[in-house]
Amino acid sequence: MGSITRNVNQICRDAYDVIIIGGGIYGSMLLLEASRAGLKAVMLEKNDFGCLTSFNSLRIIHGGLRYLQTLRFSRIRESVNERSWFLGNFPDLVRPLPCLMPLYRNLTKNRLTLRAALRVNDWFTRNRNAGLPPELEIPDGQVIGAAESRQRFPLVRGDGLRGAALWYDAVMLDSNRLLMEVLRWSARAGGTSVNYFEVKDLLRVNGKVRGVVGSDVLNGTDYEIEAPLVVNAAGPECRAVAQKFSADNSTLFPPSVAWNILFDRPPLFDGAVAIQATSGNSRMYFAHSLRGRLFVGTGHAPVDGISAPGPAKEDVRAMLADLNRAVPELDVHPADIKRIFWGLLPAKQLGSVELATESVSLDHGQQGGPKGLFSVSGVKFTTARSTASRLITLMKGNMTGSGIVGLPDRPAPAMYDLHPDNCSDRVERIRRARALVDNEAPQSLVDLIIRRCDMVGDPDAAMSIALDCCTAFGWSSEQSNVQIQELSTFFKLQSMPN
Repeated sequence: MGSITRNVNQICRDAYDVIIIGGGIYGSMLLLEASRAGLKAVMLEKNDFGCLTSFNSLRIIHGGLRYLQTLRFSRIRESVNERSWFLGNFPDLVRPLPCLMPLYRNLTKNRLTLRAALRVNDWFTRNRNAGLPPELEIPDGQVIGAAESRQRFPLVRGDGLRGAALWYDAVMLDSNRLLMEVLRWSARAGGTSVNYFEVKDLLRVNGKVRGVVGSDVLNGTDYEIEAPLVVNAAGPECRAVAQKFSADNSTLFPPSVAWNILFDRPPLFDGAVAIQATSGNSRMYFAHSLRGRLFVGTGHAPVDGISAPGPAKEDVRAMLADLNRAVPELDVHPADIKRIFWGLLPAKQLGSVELATESVSLDHGQQGGPKGLFSVSGVKFTTARSTASRLITLMKGNMTGSGIVGLPDRPAPAMYDLHPDNCSDRVERIRRARALVDNEAPQSLVDLIIRRCDMVGDPDAAMSIALDCCTAFGWSSEQSNVQIQELSTFFKLQSMPN
């Protein structure tokens, strides 16, 4: 079935081939690829699965069209292959996404150059639909006229409009749900994942990794888990983890703040719109739909230290000003913000907003650190699996006798929709919630309702089913009241930074 069961005592009695630190999309894909390679693997996450950067994703799986600008054809090929992998393996959660870019008088973004770029991209990726059913195929791109552009995107700025570039990428209906399905697939293949377990130290013998020492965050009990290989996939914290267990390495995740905004407004288009103000120093934003509301990203700001509290108020206001200049009839204000999804993304260097374009994988044993310790710093959701696959291949060079085993079929998708509009029968809703509690290890209402069922954009509906979900957990009245209050607090967090 692919159940994730949190029996920490039993899990920690087993020995493993590899321990993965970090439960975001990179840690999850490492678990999947390790299982594919026949390794007995366990992934340890000190919070809930995918609760930080992965949860705050813009949810677009890019095919690498932008890499044409720098002629990085290998990156295009990797992105397109991974986009096809997501479409083929998660047809319930990933869909083709039409993307529209209005075109005006511009030396580099005009009808002629975009038509040529789309034709080159279509030719270079001509095998992109191999094995995909017709409804999931990525069509060729095209340049459409001004009249059709207005028809598709009624709020488009009309002054000087010459048409629009139209191409296709893919979109995740729910990034955290996809991550959970990866973990369920890994479980079916023999992988183990544990949330709320903090790794505190590395076990070593004669300069080699022997495992880790960690603690169950929920009860404070310490455990040792043995494995000859440990991979640090702790996302924004991977540099700190590497420094603690081996040595500092500045190439690991130099952070920048990134954020996406959910507005209480309808989407601009039935796909994604690439919009950019013609005046000022505006960046390119992508606007699409999240559960029927306008979802726009991505804003960026530099980080001077190694961590950040989130976007500053002036940065968010600057993004709103950019959007209003790009689409004057949009006229968004802070009061329209329903939620800001923010996290940290790796920059090329600390203090920059220019994002890293290449993942970093380190073998610490080759740099004087413990043999068997590896670190990975990824760059985007799209290429998490391919990055994980390369690292697992590298790590297997330290082992003998393990060949490629392959994966069993993916488990049938979980019934995770608890929204009262789609699951109005209370008995059925409690049954579905209990199945998620039993098989996906949520430990709180926020884990269940937000990160298993993606109801972050509908607080009223989420609060209306909270008591039913408490029933599914089997909590007492006192426990339920605490959990409902915590869920309410989650939704009451200010949309605008202080």
